[in-house]
Amino acid sequence: MPFSEEYQRLMLIGRGSFATVYKVRHKKLGYIRAIKISNELVCDENDKAYQSFLNECRLLLQISNGCHPNIVHIYQPRLINDRALVEMDFVDGDTLTDFIKKHRFIPMDEFWKFADGIVGAVGYCHADLYRFLMNPDEDDLETDPEDGSRFLISPEKEKELQRRYCVNHNDLHSNNIMRRHYDGNYVLLDFGLAIQAQHCIKSSSRADGAYEYSSPEKLDGRDITAASDVYSLGILMYEMFTGNVPFVMGTSGSMADISRIYDRQLNEIPAQPGPLRKAAFEAMNPETPYVRDYPEELVPIIMKCLEKQPENRFQNAKELHEALMRVRTIATNHDTESKAIIKALQENVDTLKKENDFLRRQLMETENRKTSRAAAHKVGDLVGGLTVCHVDASGNHGLLIAGRSADRLPWVRRVDEEDFELFSSKSRQWYAENCFVIPRGTHLPTRSEIALIRQSMSIPPEESHQVVWCGDSENDRPFAVDLSTGEEFSTPRQPAAFWSLKAF
Repeated sequence: MPFSEEYQRLMLIGRGSFATVYKVRHKKLGYIRAIKISNELVCDENDKAYQSFLNECRLLLQISNGCHPNIVHIYQPRLINDRALVEMDFVDGDTLTDFIKKHRFIPMDEFWKFADGIVGAVGYCHADLYRFLMNPDEDDLETDPEDGSRFLISPEKEKELQRRYCVNHNDLHSNNIMRRHYDGNYVLLDFGLAIQAQHCIKSSSRADGAYEYSSPEKLDGRDITAASDVYSLGILMYEMFTGNVPFVMGTSGSMADISRIYDRQLNEIPAQPGPLRKAAFEAMNPETPYVRDYPEELVPIIMKCLEKQPENRFQNAKELHEALMRVRTIATNHDTESKAIIKALQENVDTLKKENDFLRRQLMETENRKTSRAAAHKVGDLVGGLTVCHVDASGNHGLLIAGRSADRLPWVRRVDEEDFELFSSKSRQWYAENCFVIPRGTHLPTRSEIALIRQSMSIPPEESHQVVWCGDSENDRPFAVDLSTGEEFSTPRQPAAFWSLKAF
């Protein structure tokens, strides 16, 4: 059946030297998928190009039928109009290359989503694919007597099954990974250079992969193992973490550029990614200081993946995935604990704010009452059994405590009445014996008021020396005045008749 009769072509996704990929709608069934169509004409099913195409599809079918959510699913390959064709899920999204170029600084929640999805998918291919593909008869598996749906697999048997069925991707790079638009999940694509059971499944037109992501042993022509994929995953994580691969390919793609990449991959240790992440953040946010947003344990994991010798890396992506998830769990727990502490502190702050607002309102009400009282007082009013001699505009009418002698309490002190009420009985006794306590509502007169009082009052001869306390309006330092003579005393002395204040 001609291609155009079965599918409606919606858009061109990409074109390579071996195949072209389209987004299509099946005319009869209505589903939308991507189809990969070989560029070469295929004479029959025995054609070498078609057999190479089938080998790649066969491996992809084994992997994708395992139903890992982060590996693209493909469907039965066919020959249509002398063209090899295979359907696969259409992933509506951006390549990882485009996503990193667009955002430049990748948040850590995005990094963890990538690590869980893609590292987990490669780990599934390295260590767990055998569980889906193993054959109980051919692999001589023993059924669990307590659970007939399971098999008894020893560690030695597991290693044997992994060698037989598990797959090394061998071509991991950022153009082979898609980020889906609708949920932000990452999907692993092309397995065209994959290796299974020491056999390379290689499309006829494929080169040796992307040099910026290739392991030293791959570039050096040595055997490819799962640790080679771990190196490529380390490059991808480095790129997600910093915005760039550790060794950047020249733009010309010349042999000189390729040679430089070879040399750096084989011999050069990548720069520490922490400072590069800081620089990437500050380039995007020049006015915001960078605060480390990743757990310290993450950097050694990335750098371990980039060790030059395969035996010094994680031996497969499953080991790497488990290490990453442990660090993420610890970081998440720390974040949860920190958030709980911050929440508790915030609740305490909110409570204190409410209490503070309540106390502030009470204080304002008290001050308003004082101001109201002060505004109602005037010279000559009786307050607390004594006559008001002066009213302060601030309404500050505390107790005035005056010493009887210079060595006891040389100056008058102003004390809030509330504080005086807290004095012990012994302290009150001392003040009663050594001081005069002028009640609330009484204020010491100024010199001008004393002058007016002396003009307007007659002092009985028998009390010719009426001594009263007076306040200096300039510095509020008290002194005594003899009403008969007008003499001022700089140090307190016992007034001859303290009650004479009542006469003001």
